[in-house]
Amino acid sequence: MSGLAYAINGIPLEDDMTIVQLGSTFLSELSVARTVVSVPNRNGSVPTGGLPVFDERKITIKLFNHGHGFERRLRQLLRAFTMPTLTLSRTVDGVGQQASVQLVSLSPDGDERLGLFESYTVVLAMPGVYWEAKNEQSVSLPLTGGALTGLACDAPLTGLVFQLPAKTTQFTASDPVSGTGVSWQGAASDGFTYVDSGRLQYWKSTSPLAFAPVKPSSVGVDYPSGGILQVNANAEGKYSLTCALTGATAGNITVRFAQQWW
Repeated sequence: MSGLAYAINGIPLEDDMTIVQLGSTFLSELSVARTVVSVPNRNGSVPTGGLPVFDERKITIKLFNHGHGFERRLRQLLRAFTMPTLTLSRTVDGVGQQASVQLVSLSPDGDERLGLFESYTVVLAMPGVYWEAKNEQSVSLPLTGGALTGLACDAPLTGLVFQLPAKTTQFTASDPVSGTGVSWQGAASDGFTYVDSGRLQYWKSTSPLAFAPVKPSSVGVDYPSGGILQVNANAEGKYSLTCALTGATAGNITVRFAQQWW
């Protein structure tokens, strides 16, 4: 694919001695973890009605090393792929994406010629399922919610952090597509209240930039029967949130999140 480049722990996988070959993964397989319920004398199975839950994905990268001294390059990549913590990053037409991965296997393809070239295949597991933007972004919404504009992603958004204006005592946010959501209720304060929909925690701060947890608590944070908040795109590819709060009558809701891709 034009404009596609990979790196493992910041080390580019392609250089003068190494190329990523045809047959490498761009879109990893999506597999749903399903619980099949069947009823005697009834065709098919009974729909569970829940959101699809995806198994971890696997990424295959086929590499070809060549040129004088390529063995040094091979050893560099062997060290990189066997490090205790791995982050695979890729740039797709100028857009940076990354994922925490784990090494499954690294095997030679059997067509090497000593001192000339060698090709091998690396298989990586992606426990977190999604590719994620390298940098988070913030969107300001009215107190009733609205569209998350300017996004170029295609996977559900998870782990959103909400900054609520002063005097807020109760807050709900829901995704109209998936039916998932998050809620919080508690005492009003003169500062901001932050609600982390992924960790199901909240904290308070007078700083407008305190999106990282500061003495977090889970008291008063909950989610509906539809599940913990994940914001899915609708059929037109648009993301939106429906919000409601009490206590505050002025200001905006700021949402911090990272775009995610399949």
